[in-house]
Amino acid sequence: MKILAVGKDIKPMDFETNPEKMQKTLNDEFIHFWEGYKSDFVREFYFRMDNKGAVLILEADSVEEAELEINKLPLVKEGYIEFELIPLGYFKPFENLIPKE
Repeated sequence: MKILAVGKDIKPMDFETNPEKMQKTLNDEFIHFWEGYKSDFVREFYFRMDNKGAVLILEADSVEEAELEINKLPLVKEGYIEFELIPLGYFKPFENLIPKE
């Protein structure tokens, strides 16, 4: 199943108070994200041009499975970002164009 994941920033990343911790979190995020990409869970990824976060195309058996996996991302676990997960399918309105027998 293809799933659109729309990211949203929840709180600002705090590089001033604890830069080492924030850098470690970002490094862990990249590693976890890259593993998801290599395993075909993350199929495509984009950054929104309005600077409001990331948009991902995921592949999972269900929205629930995708939610479990996306919630493992360090930035999600630490409350910096969240994702809205939207299941995608074929374009159903095309069926209205096919004559019924």
